[in-house]
Amino acid sequence: MYGWVRSGQMACALLFFFCTGAIADSYCEATNTDGSGRCSVSCPDGQSAQCTDGTGASTPTCTCSGTNATGKKSDKVAPKPLTFASSLDNTNLIDVVNGKLAQLPLHHLSDSCHEETDRTKCTIQETCHGGIEHGGGCTEHEVCKMKQVCMPVMGHLTVAPPLIVVEGPHVALSTTPLDNVPTSTALKTGRWNNCSSVEQSDTFTHSDTFVVGTTVNKTKTIGTGKAETTSVSGKVSFSYAGIGGDVGASKTATVSSSITYSDATTESFTHTTTDTDQKMVRVPPKAAVEYTHYFIQLHVPVPFTGSAVVDGQLSHNMDGLNLLSQVLPTVGDRTFPFAGSIVDSNQIVTQSETMEAPAVCNGTDVKMTVSSSEATASHP
Repeated sequence: MYGWVRSGQMACALLFFFCTGAIADSYCEATNTDGSGRCSVSCPDGQSAQCTDGTGASTPTCTCSGTNATGKKSDKVAPKPLTFASSLDNTNLIDVVNGKLAQLPLHHLSDSCHEETDRTKCTIQETCHGGIEHGGGCTEHEVCKMKQVCMPVMGHLTVAPPLIVVEGPHVALSTTPLDNVPTSTALKTGRWNNCSSVEQSDTFTHSDTFVVGTTVNKTKTIGTGKAETTSVSGKVSFSYAGIGGDVGASKTATVSSSITYSDATTESFTHTTTDTDQKMVRVPPKAAVEYTHYFIQLHVPVPFTGSAVVDGQLSHNMDGLNLLSQVLPTVGDRTFPFAGSIVDSNQIVTQSETMEAPAVCNGTDVKMTVSSSEATASHP
């Protein structure tokens, strides 16, 4: 299945100047069927956009391909789209702990009491009424005292929120090197056609705005009944796909962030920054030059794992038990894991390409013409 493609027509001959023919400039987008990944690409003149949707959670692809004005085949791979976890395990520790307590023997929770006759404390009493001469008489009856009888109410202990973290949390970043991390790219292309007989020069400026920082995506959390926050930092090495599909040099990211591991909310610690790059482009006489500059923002997804040991207040009981640790003394029974990833988007690298071809001139033209275009490959 293919993503949708939008094409326009630009009338430009050979490299990109002097309109004599039609060269397509195209754009397309693709996604996957579960909505967790998306990509798009806008291709330079003379190249076609090709986008392929992904099945399920598989990664969609967006590429540019075609032949440029110099006759050199171009097959640039668009940045790998960011993907996001499609499932979340948000553990409610109260439910989990109460499930553990339900597997333990019954405890004496309270007493159920009522009154009944105490047959050990009964006496015979005589009651007389009327005189004998009047036919009266006496009767005997038993009088007993009452006693309170209590029966133990047995049941399972429970805990109520909040639970208290008594050890940890212990959290660590994965140190496994990452291959081909996701990227997003902004590019600008300048085009110069020099029909004069002397070398010309021009200043090329590319400026773009980026959102940098870290984002915490959680795949497993532990709800204690209150906010639980920790912090983590570390280094990870990674590689990324450069322009043209080349793998960029191995780099290292120093990642640090706070993590609220008790809820599933995505946490974002980002801000906006602007990067600018300038270059003096020299155009030989009777030559056409195309210079493309790329800002490549790296989104390094570093997995983290952690755990915490909890304790809590037990429900009322007659056995003198107050804390969860009294009935679950093994630390492993009160240790719970959490996990996720920190996406570090602080690094922006640059890459450029220069292509040269004979200038396209009519007989008396001795000027240099300049044009430019910008494009991005974006995703969520």
